[in-house]
Amino acid sequence: MATAGTGLQIPSLKFWDGVSAYITFNQTYYLGITESSATASKAMVLNSTKDFTGVNLFSAATTNATTKASGTIGDFGSLQVGSTTVISSRRNISNIGTISATSLTGTLQTAAQPNITSVGTLTSLNVYGTITASNLAGFLTYGNQAAITTVGSLTELGINTTSTSEYFAIRGSGADYLDGSYTRMCRFLGSNLSPVEFQIEVHNGSLGTSTNASWIGNITANDLRFGTSNTTQMVLTAGGRLGIGTATPSASLTVPGTVSVSFGTGGSTVYRLRTDSGVTESALVPISYSVAAVFGGYIACTAMAMTSDRRLKKDIQIAPLDRIKRLYDNVDVCLYDWIESENRPGQEVGLIAQDLVSAHLTDLVSVFYRDDIEEGDDPSLEPAKQQLNVDYSRIAAYNMKMIQYLVKEIEDLRAVIR
Repeated sequence: MATAGTGLQIPSLKFWDGVSAYITFNQTYYLGITESSATASKAMVLNSTKDFTGVNLFSAATTNATTKASGTIGDFGSLQVGSTTVISSRRNISNIGTISATSLTGTLQTAAQPNITSVGTLTSLNVYGTITASNLAGFLTYGNQAAITTVGSLTELGINTTSTSEYFAIRGSGADYLDGSYTRMCRFLGSNLSPVEFQIEVHNGSLGTSTNASWIGNITANDLRFGTSNTTQMVLTAGGRLGIGTATPSASLTVPGTVSVSFGTGGSTVYRLRTDSGVTESALVPISYSVAAVFGGYIACTAMAMTSDRRLKKDIQIAPLDRIKRLYDNVDVCLYDWIESENRPGQEVGLIAQDLVSAHLTDLVSVFYRDDIEEGDDPSLEPAKQQLNVDYSRIAAYNMKMIQYLVKEIEDLRAVIR
């Protein structure tokens, strides 16, 4: 023992363990100690601010800490917060109240635990892989990113409904996307700034009212065309004309091909084709008839009846012979071939409508609108977009008058001969 003011020096100081042996005190553990820094085989002493560094491995049954000052790695078997496991030894995270992050990368998924039922409001969501979900509610849209170009293969698709017996089903709500009493089911527009617009609409009323209809057509004033083999076969023009076999109908119904029509079931029913608003005709200007239908081919029937009831006529008088002879004196019977666009091969015999107009026989001529007819040399006889037609059925009355005249002439000659 040194007593000269230099402390105690006891190389072999021993302490009784309280049971059966003495333990030698190793004074080297306490010599050359650096505060707040761990040194091998030295005791640990905190500095004045209670800091300590340099420990490679620290094990404790319970550790309470306020702040982790520095470091990059923490190795734990599991992590509990408030006696509840947050990170298990299998590195599964559970029992999290709220996650707030500037960025989340990697895979966010669920295993055997309950599915993620809500993620709150997302400002944006970028998905570069595949989205698989049993249900998507709300609106699936896109902003500045590229448009959604494919959704993969769908077994069926229902909008505001569940598809049960069809591949695609749409059910209106009766409150949205309305056009009066109708719901706009589908809307198709072209790419132009002033596009053609096509729609399919369904009435929101009960099926018990027959006038509660479905509607299909153009919202804009454009033709509606139907076709097969990538070719137009029927057109409904913006003006309301229907053409079958032609894209330029010249009347309410234009059929340039062959038409077969069956009327009635018995033999006593009579059907008539007639004008709805009467006839306006003039020898010097275009003649206007209310045309019900135009047929470019033949019409075959048992009989054709024309309105001729006395009760529907006035100013009835016997036609003077000079009025009737005008047809035979001024109009020639011609041979002619149709131009190629009319698709009517073979030479025919008939009259020329313009010859009848020139002879002031306008009652034998009808006129209707036709887009592809150009103006002729004489606009008064060949106006643009107006086709002249001969009413051969009315010529029968002219022939009868002339036959009556000739019969009388024959009888007079016979009387002279006698």
